Formats: sequence, structure tokens, C-alpha cells
Amino acid sequence: MKTPLYLLDTNVLLADPDALYGYPEADLAIPLSVLEGIDRFKREFNERGRNARLVSLMLDGLRKEGSLTEGIRLKNGALLRVLLEVPPAEGRSGVKSQVLATALACQAQRPVTLVSNDINLRVRASALGLEAISHEEKTKHPQEIYEAIHERILTPEEATALGSELQFPAEPRHYPNQNLILVQGAEKTLLRLHEGKSHFKRCPGFAQGIWGLHPRNLEQTAALDLLMDESVPLVTLAGKAGTGKTLLALAAALELMLKVGSYQKILVSRPIFPMGRDMGYLPGDIDEKMAPWMQPIFDNLEFLFAHKPNMGSFERLREKGLIELEPLTYIRGRSIPGRIMIVDEAQNLTPHEIKTIVTRVGENTKLIFTGDPYQIDNPYIDPNTNGLSYIIQRFQRHAMAGHVTLVNGVRSPLAELASNIL
Repeated sequence: MKTPLYLLDTNVLLADPDALYGYPEADLAIPLSVLEGIDRFKREFNERGRNARLVSLMLDGLRKEGSLTEGIRLKNGALLRVLLEVPPAEGRSGVKSQVLATALACQAQRPVTLVSNDINLRVRASALGLEAISHEEKTKHPQEIYEAIHERILTPEEATALGSELQFPAEPRHYPNQNLILVQGAEKTLLRLHEGKSHFKRCPGFAQGIWGLHPRNLEQTAALDLLMDESVPLVTLAGKAGTGKTLLALAAALELMLKVGSYQKILVSRPIFPMGRDMGYLPGDIDEKMAPWMQPIFDNLEFLFAHKPNMGSFERLREKGLIELEPLTYIRGRSIPGRIMIVDEAQNLTPHEIKTIVTRVGENTKLIFTGDPYQIDNPYIDPNTNGLSYIIQRFQRHAMAGHVTLVNGVRSPLAELASNIL
């Protein structure tokens, strides 16, 4: 039986340039019309345009290694070639019809699988007797986000052996800054594995609160423990709406800057993606344009300063330049030292954008990402491929980073019920 041929559609490469290397040991083909489609997007100044330019550069590099018409063997064993155009049926026109015509012509020689993220094109292909899948179906599999908190029910013998210090021995499968909840009957104790330690150590309870904020559950305690630890410069907080991610990050930032004095400024940013239909261009200067996007940050700051009336208001801190609100659009090229930086709604960022942010961090800067990987407004990413999930998975083995997944909603009983059933 002949090896099946995978035909890659334009939208697959525009969404993920690495799709060229996502099919090990397979025969890959790119119709010439797909390359022409990619060429039309390369002048765009956005993520799609960047991906179009990247695909062109990758193919140009491969072109120097051999003939794209005859096929070039990739490092993962796949054979990649560019297929010359096959005219579509009479009365049909456009890139999609040309892709289908090319796939049907190849089908006469060997099995063909069309890889496209276009639902309608997959339906048309199936109607013509072609196998059609999305890129995610072939290469992406649902994965659990690293939660970093595990429960362990202690036996009476284990509880006796631990004694009063409650230093639980670590195992090779445990990662730095991972949390462990020891359960002894109705009592639960939170511990964290610190860098260079062979055992988990009890976390502080924050009985005095952080900026007037007291943790309402063990997950929030674990989050505050990481946020207040200056030896952990990268903290990621994931969880559904209402779990307190942004509020905890802002409270810790204010405490570390104004009370502890560890950082010079607080820099807050969030990606600009509307929920639902976009309202179009907004009038005014940059602060006026950013105001609707930053309103959730303002709401949280107002709540926190209401607990500390003697500290004035957050508007006063903004006037002094101690709190900066900045769109991520202008972060490239910057170096950010001596700040505590919070990036809210980080699930709407791509891995490339996340890398751009992290590589801006200078000396004595703490970086906090918050978001919900399952509440994404960016149409080009999903729970597996978004930047927040990406950085959580890539940094989980490193002591410079810590992560907490917040599960329990604390905003209101109604908000918690809605998060669970809607």
C-alpha cells in the first residue's frame, strides 16, 4: 500500500508555521496556490503576517538544500514537496477550488489526506471522496494544564513519622516550587518544594494579610507564597473567572513595592482582544484608548485601595509614575529592570508573544502572568497552543518559575455557579 500524502492548506501554515515539521516520516505536499495565498498575507503587520513571512523564509532555506518539486527530506524524516497547479473544474475558481483539484489529481495515484482548518473546505473535500482533517486533529491532543498542587492523604504512620515540622520528603517526579497539600483527617496543611531542598516545607498562612487581602483557600495561599517570594522571578496563575488571579497579583505587587520596597514600579498590561464584536477605533490619546481595556485592572485597584485608605489612591500612584499601564504592542525593544510586571489575560497571547515579553525582563524584575487557558478570545490559538499554557509547560521544571492553578471561585456564589455550569 502506498504511503498517504498530506496536503497542507494555507490556513494551516498561517496559524502554525511549524506545521511543516509536525508530520514525522510522512509525505507532505504544498500546492502552488497555497504558496501564492501565503504571499498575499506577508505584508500584514500582525501575527498572521509574521507567520506568512516565517513560512516563506523556512521554504527558502529548504530550497537551497534541493528541489522542492522532487522533494526535500526534512530532519524529522518527512518528505516535503511543492505541487504544480492542476486547473479546477470548469466554472470553479479560487485558491480553495485549486487545492481541491490538486488533491483529486493526486488521489488518482495514492491516498491523499487534506489538512485544513477551514471547515467548509473539509466538508467539500469529504463530499468529493477525499479524507480531510484539521491540523489540530493530527498533531494536537488535549492536555491537562500543569496544576502544581497535589493532595496527599497521610496514613497515621506517616503523620507520626513527620512530627511537628511537617517536612515531607520530595521525590524525583516533583518539580521545584510545586505545592503539596497534606491531609490528616479534617486538617489540611500546605507545603512547597523550594530550590535545592530535598523536602517540602510548610507555607506561611499570611494571617496578617497582604495589602489587606487574606487568602480564602489553600490555592490562594500557595499563589501568595510564590508572589511574595522574590527568589522566584516568574509566576503564572491560571484559573477560571472569579478565582482571584488578578487581585492576588496586584495585592502582592503593591505590598512588594510600597511596603517591602523591593521594586521601583508596577507595570500592568494585557492583550487587546475584544469579547464578541469589536467596537472599532477608539478616540483620544493612548491613555483614553487603553481605558476600556484596563477597566478590570482599575476595578481591582479600587477594591484594594479601599482596604488601605491611608495609602491614598491608585490614581495618585499613576500620577507619580509608580503604576504604569502599557499595551503590549510597544514592548518590543524595551528592557524592563526593577519592576514587578503583571500581564493579565495572558491566554490570548501566542507563544511567540510570550517569549518577546519574557526576554524584555531586566535585573530585579518579577514577571506575573495570569489568565484562563479555556477562555480564549484570540481566534488563532486554543487551550493547548496559547502562550499561557506554553510557558507553564516549558518552565515547570525550573526553580526560577512557579505556577498555581486556582480552582475555587471567590467572586460570588452566582459567579462561581455560572463558571461551573455555563
